[in-house]
Amino acid sequence: MSSIASLSLLVVFIATLQYVAEAYSETQAQAFLDLYNENAAVVFSDYTHASWRYSTNLTQHNRDIKQIEAGKAANFSSTSAEKAKKYLSDVDDYSEPVARELNFIAAIGTAVLDDEDFEQLQNVLANMSYFYATGKVCKPDDNTDCHAQDPYLTSIMANSRDYAERLWVWEHWRNNVGRPMRQLYSDYVTLKNKASVMNGYEDYGDYWRGNYEDDDLEEDMEQMYEDIKPLYEKLHAYVRYRLKEVYGDKINLDKGCLPANVLGDMWGRFWNNLYSLVEPYSGGTNVDVTDEMKAQNYTVDKMFHTADDFFTSMGLAEAPPPFWEESMFVKPTDRLVECHATAWDFSNAHDFRVRMCTEVNMDDLMTIHHEMGHIQYYLQYKHLPIEFRSGANEGFHEAVGEVIAMSAATPEHLYSIGLMTELPDDYESDINFLMKQALTMVATLPFSIALEKWRWEVFRGNIPYNEWTKQWWEIKNKYAGVVEPVRRTEDDFEPGAMFHIANDYSFLRYYTRTFIQFQFYKAMCDAKGWDKDIFKCDFYNSTSAGKLLSDMLALGRSVSWPDAMEAIAGTDTMESGPLLAYFKPLDEWLTQQLDNLGLSNEVGWDPKCSWKPYHVDSKNQNQMELRVSSHLLGLLYWPLWFYRLFCKKRPQQLSYSGLFYQFSLFYTS
Repeated sequence: MSSIASLSLLVVFIATLQYVAEAYSETQAQAFLDLYNENAAVVFSDYTHASWRYSTNLTQHNRDIKQIEAGKAANFSSTSAEKAKKYLSDVDDYSEPVARELNFIAAIGTAVLDDEDFEQLQNVLANMSYFYATGKVCKPDDNTDCHAQDPYLTSIMANSRDYAERLWVWEHWRNNVGRPMRQLYSDYVTLKNKASVMNGYEDYGDYWRGNYEDDDLEEDMEQMYEDIKPLYEKLHAYVRYRLKEVYGDKINLDKGCLPANVLGDMWGRFWNNLYSLVEPYSGGTNVDVTDEMKAQNYTVDKMFHTADDFFTSMGLAEAPPPFWEESMFVKPTDRLVECHATAWDFSNAHDFRVRMCTEVNMDDLMTIHHEMGHIQYYLQYKHLPIEFRSGANEGFHEAVGEVIAMSAATPEHLYSIGLMTELPDDYESDINFLMKQALTMVATLPFSIALEKWRWEVFRGNIPYNEWTKQWWEIKNKYAGVVEPVRRTEDDFEPGAMFHIANDYSFLRYYTRTFIQFQFYKAMCDAKGWDKDIFKCDFYNSTSAGKLLSDMLALGRSVSWPDAMEAIAGTDTMESGPLLAYFKPLDEWLTQQLDNLGLSNEVGWDPKCSWKPYHVDSKNQNQMELRVSSHLLGLLYWPLWFYRLFCKKRPQQLSYSGLFYQFSLFYTS
């Protein structure tokens, strides 16, 4: 045999050995992944069940069990991560699915902490969640007449037109719920940052943003805000004008910010409850079908079945029996529960639930469609390995339910299911509908980016603890044009008064989802073959739109989100264009209306909105303002009193008792 032939055989032999070694290593890795998925389904399901029991029955016993299961899940994740890292270090050319799954297992979040820090973090999270879930506000004249957020306080913030009443709820919810969390949140930031650094990130905000696998994400989000800002500024100016008709001098038309207590809910996140105050054309078709739902004796159960029917009409999966048997649809009367609407995946490929304190109204009907969107996502990717059972990015998961709710809210759909007696087909009805949509979808964008900007800067350490409140309002002023309605101090903690802060949810998901949902919506309407105005599109009963959606949902996060976006929308980026195209008729209408009202030059707001004492409600605040005003009056009182005394003029309205009162104020303030 020639030397050349021998060399050739040697090369082939070495190549074969290398192939066998690599194949064997991947086989080993796959065996590890199979075992991981089998065990993870049990461990994570046990933890989720414990979390469910606690959230639907807030007892110390259930909390203790949840903490125990959290520890077990953390230990399992930590051990699995070490093994995954070993596989990744031994071989660097696994197939893409294997490498992706190993990398997800290796990134374990807070499970990286030692036992002491992990236990402290779990206690901090449990306490913040408990403060929020059990928060109440007592009536100012009766400390025994106290109410939880749902349904009493929520109803006031949605329906009351009494500025003072709204302020009482707004202020005292923050005092009673936010303030106790301030130090807890400081501990939370420290521990979450520590875990994030141990996982290779700069801080916890960087860890959250890592979900998007996009180094330019912050710049992209800022640019998308700039894209929608002109539309939002017009909406803001028009809402400001209409609110002034209701609240008078409490609203400043001269490029003023909007007081946070008048925006329709506890946080000013969604403005949809302002619709009756800002309706463009009165006397037209009612785009809110709450009254019709009640007239038709809709029940909570019927609302959920109506949403489920939307998905099955498109050829998607129906909710399985455990969903109907185990979910919490209404608020129990015999125990404390968390009411914020959430969908749950129990990691066992068959148990999916919704927890919600539902009321019979259109807003909750749309919320149900949203939560059922999460359930549908769970159902479509349940066949995947556990680490792939998630949205392509966190915004995708939120967008799925929203895109269904967009279609379900159209007059076309409401008419088709009998909740409208006639189908409107006129310009006025179109503008009314778009206004209602914008109050929810456009108004929330500045709120979302402002909240997340504040958190990212806190995580980075750029906002010191003693400026949390100050810079919270400065950022909200800048992005949303919203101002605090009463003076707030560094004793306060406004963020803690919101569910997503108290319960450790990234808010970037809600910002990105609003853009993503319009991209999904356009793609699904195109799949249906819709050729009319895009905002009228309803893809109920469209199996072609359903197929497009389900194919993307079934990918979970087994591929990157740009690939998932490409699969449904034909682009690999997040874009603002579909949203702006949807609202173009409303944008043009707002431009014309503001011009007719002589407000074209008042669009926008002063980004340094200062607090204005429009109204003072609480006892302490009253005393503070009284002392300030009394001191100012006192400066005038003393010279005048002495003048009258030495001029031998009897102080007719300035008495000795008044003098004593001024003196006493000085020493008691």
